[in-house]
Order: sequence, then structure tokens, then C-alpha cells
Amino acid sequence: MTSHMLEIVEKFADKNVVVIGDVMVDRYLYGKTTRISQEAPVPIVHYQDQEFRLGGAAHVALNLKMLGASVTLSGVYGEDAEGDWLEQILKKLGIENGCVQTDETDTIVKMRVISNGAQVCRIDWEKKRENYNKIHDVKFLLDSGGQDAIFISDYDKGTVSFRLMEKVRESDVAFFCDPKSRNLEKYAGAAGITPNKLEVDQFLFEYIFDPDQFPDCPMFLEAVKAFGIESVLLTKGEDGVSFWEAGMDEPMCLPGHYKEIADSCGAGDTAFAVYGLSKTCGASTAEAAAMANLAASLVVEKQGVAPITLLSLVRALSGG
Repeated sequence: MTSHMLEIVEKFADKNVVVIGDVMVDRYLYGKTTRISQEAPVPIVHYQDQEFRLGGAAHVALNLKMLGASVTLSGVYGEDAEGDWLEQILKKLGIENGCVQTDETDTIVKMRVISNGAQVCRIDWEKKRENYNKIHDVKFLLDSGGQDAIFISDYDKGTVSFRLMEKVRESDVAFFCDPKSRNLEKYAGAAGITPNKLEVDQFLFEYIFDPDQFPDCPMFLEAVKAFGIESVLLTKGEDGVSFWEAGMDEPMCLPGHYKEIADSCGAGDTAFAVYGLSKTCGASTAEAAAMANLAASLVVEKQGVAPITLLSLVRALSGG
């Protein structure tokens, strides 16, 4: 299987993909704590440095770009300092910017305060859901043709609406979804979805089936089948992944790779990118799941939200 996986990886650079979803900026504020405040039992953080990184759908786009694919990003961000930074970094990285920048909302920002090497707290900036539903027509990204796959990065902030998903389905391009919405129907027809265990537990199924006619059916895989979703990668952190595809009676499991975890933030984005891109390049569901599982184990060794690189994935597949 490993030799075929390496052949799959070689095809990454041939793919042209679109990422649509909730675009974010991750801001890290670093400091040092030597004492506790007298005002409240909280640490006093003496500021030392800060940095910005791509987050949300932008982080998925970064992962795909680092793996070698040609990437277009579509989402919404504000006319603010973080939005201007995001625009500049996308250009620098060679990610085509298909986003809408508007003064009607703020760029979604997650600021993590790191003191003495540990996260103390996270502060989020975001507007109401309707403020991010500004992609009135994404078909301009899809009408030109040539897209091999669409990646829907839904953090349930409002960008990924039912209307948008209808346009994605109308494109007839295979699409993969990283779902945060509790409504599984939104992702109907997907070539694959990559929820974690908590997200699976929170999906709502009761509206799908008449409980009198189908008393035993409100189960996750039954709902997946009902909505024509072709495959599932269930990420379980250090416990690895489970995967399922149409035709399988039940999921199969892959154990986690035992690594020292520095930070699990962003590992789901990496697994999503590797899984979808591998499937797009002809990998079986089992192969794509194995590569996604391996890739996620590599990025959790790094502090903060960090993308996978093609070289690190190839080295890991080669046993290096």
C-alpha cells in the first residue's frame, strides 16, 4: 500500500481545487508569567511577541497548497488589519484569492494567549452568522471549469449556507466537507465528510426519519446513506480514525500514531485536506484514511496551528 500511496502523492501537484468556507486568522500572543494577579486568581502575562497564521478555511487552503495543489480560496473577511494581512499572505503563498472583503463584517480572529509555553486562554472576534453569508454567487469560481475538487470548510460561522451548498452541487464537481453544522443534510451528495467524534454525536437525525416507520434508523451511517454521502473519515485524536464508504457494512478503524502531542489545533484541517486530495488523486478510502491519519499525527507535534508539508508526508510514508 505504501508504494501506491507515494504514487498518489506524486499526483497532488496536478490538481486544481477550490476551498470554500469560514475564513479566519489565528493570532498568537506570547508572554511569560511569574506571578498571579491580586485582583483575581489569574496569571499576569508579560507580553513578549505575537504572530499571525491562517485559520479555518484559509488553513485548509494552506495545507492543500503545501501539498502541491493549485488552490483558490473563497470566503468572507473584513476591511480591517487582519483582513489586509490575510490578503497579503494569500498573495505571497500563491493561493488565488476568490474571497469577498467587506466593511459589513469583521475578519474572524481567534487569539490564543500563550504563557510559559502553555495556552492560557482564547479570545474570539466574530460577528453574527448573517454577516458572513456574503458570498451571493460562488459559481464564478466554478463556471470556468478545470476544478478537480471542492473543499467545504464549514466552521458553522454562517458562510456555508444551504443556498451555497446547492450551488456547489449544481457544479457537478466532486466535493468534500469538514462539517461543523449539526444539520447533516447540508452536506448531501458529498464525496466525503470528515467529522470528529463530538461532531458526529451532535448531528441531528430525528427530522430525517419517521420514528414510527423507522424505529431503528436514526443512526449516523443510516443518515449518511440517506443523504448520498459517499464516504466518511471519523477523526478521533490520539485514538486514530475510522472510515466508511458506500458498500461497507460497518466502519473500519486505524489506530493512532503514538506521538508526543504539542498542540492538536488544526489537525482536523490537515486530515481533511489530505483525505480529500488523496481521494481526488485516485486513492481508495482506506489509503486516503491512512494518509490523513499519518498527516494529522505529524502536525500535532508542532506548537500552534501548523500545516502539513509534502516533504514531511513523503518522508513519513517512506519510513523516514
